[in-house]
Amino acid sequence: MYQAEVKNLNFTQSNLQARYDKLLGASKTKSKDVNNVTEVASVVHSVDTVIAVVDSFGGIKAKLEDAFVDIDVEVLPNRNTIIDYEVRDSLTIFNIQKKHSWLFGLIKWKEQKGIKVINHNPKAEIINLRTIDIIE
Repeated sequence: MYQAEVKNLNFTQSNLQARYDKLLGASKTKSKDVNNVTEVASVVHSVDTVIAVVDSFGGIKAKLEDAFVDIDVEVLPNRNTIIDYEVRDSLTIFNIQKKHSWLFGLIKWKEQKGIKVINHNPKAEIINLRTIDIIE
């Protein structure tokens, strides 16, 4: 598992609208309803060796399958290649707040401390993580 952590950035409502206009419109979300945005980018890289078999039509087939990836490669007799793949990723995102109490618990408030993202795919690595708070 890989973990990444980042400090919070701040956006105004107009910054949010300008940057995420198409995404907000496609998801039918109003910018005034958004108070936090988290962006995660990861890359999956692996080198694996599998046994290739010759099928009855003279083509070659190879397959790799585990908990995070399914890859089927078929080389046809005319040397065209079909690659069918599916890559799954598993992320856990923790939003961390520190709770404060003042005067015997009568006045309470929360302080945003950050976000932690844990990637459960051993073949993937988090390459970019950014959380943005929307301010008035």
